[in-house]
Amino acid sequence: MKILHINTEKSWRGGEAQVLLLAKGLQERGHTISLVAQPDGALKERGVKEGVRVIPLQMRGEFDIAALFHLAKIMKEEEVDLVHMHDSHAVTLGNFAARVARVPIAIASRRVNFSTRGNRFRKLKYLWGIKSIIAVSQEIKETLISDRFPPDRIEVIHSGIDLEKFREKPPQISLYHELGLDPQRPIIGNIAHLAPHKGHLDLLQAAVEVCKIAPEVQFAIVGDGPLRRELLDWIKAHQLDKRVILTGFRDDVAEIISLFEIVILSSIAGEGSPAVIKEAMALGKPVIATDVGGVREILEDQVNGILVPLRQPIALADAILDLMRDEPKRKRIGLAGKDRVKMFSHSRMVCKTEKLYKALVKGQRGND
Repeated sequence: MKILHINTEKSWRGGEAQVLLLAKGLQERGHTISLVAQPDGALKERGVKEGVRVIPLQMRGEFDIAALFHLAKIMKEEEVDLVHMHDSHAVTLGNFAARVARVPIAIASRRVNFSTRGNRFRKLKYLWGIKSIIAVSQEIKETLISDRFPPDRIEVIHSGIDLEKFREKPPQISLYHELGLDPQRPIIGNIAHLAPHKGHLDLLQAAVEVCKIAPEVQFAIVGDGPLRRELLDWIKAHQLDKRVILTGFRDDVAEIISLFEIVILSSIAGEGSPAVIKEAMALGKPVIATDVGGVREILEDQVNGILVPLRQPIALADAILDLMRDEPKRKRIGLAGKDRVKMFSHSRMVCKTEKLYKALVKGQRGND
């Protein structure tokens, strides 16, 4: 098949990592892959390095008419069988371009668990002309169904990780010093975009409680985003400067997770199938996560992870302290997580996506 992928994001986050894993995997299976990405974006740079054919295109929002017609031209020239759009703006641009270029099959990925009910345009663009929506969790599918999307047009395919990349490895001593962390003290880690829905303020409030009882504990928050200044101010105001480190954006995620005793996901909304949970599990690290979105589809409470309620910093602090006190439990949960995460390999994700593509192409040809 000739497949065109579109992603309009400039930053590098979980969604972009998934696009690249999928494009590479499909290419390795013999399909002709083209990836349209921002010319100054991280996905373009990484795609080129990974040997994926990238077509750079400036896309200034979802109503960029010039980009729309440029996309249609690309689709015609490439004679694509289907177009797969990976973010909200890509859905608008790619869908209209596919109609202009008469591409028979348009597919949209849905990675966030926000309802479309309050936005008629958002709902329409995921319905009009879209043959299938790939939801990265059952929870997202249920949200779409409650928003009156047709269930038969929604396919659940969990995002995957490269298990080979996230193999257990010994911590690098030099990395502790680079990040300003003490290798003799336990580290609680969080990796997420610094945005309100990631629940960092709840995590910091939990850190205050943990440090009262276990002053030896350190917290490392990895990532960047619009909330950075607010978080730094909060840390300073609560005298956590020596207890909480904001590392900024890092691309050595596997190496950093290897430093952590426990990995935390503190999100309060929007999560689909968070990759960082799977990455931590693959590295044998116990995970404490808020019970949000599709997290429960990955973690089973007290078996291969710990689930805590949303917006309850005290409950999060209690879970951290409980796990810190119980080394056998940490090891048991870490081992169970390593076994469970095999269900979320990137090869499995690629295989299921390819199967969906083939079914849609076969159905289209049967209707011609």
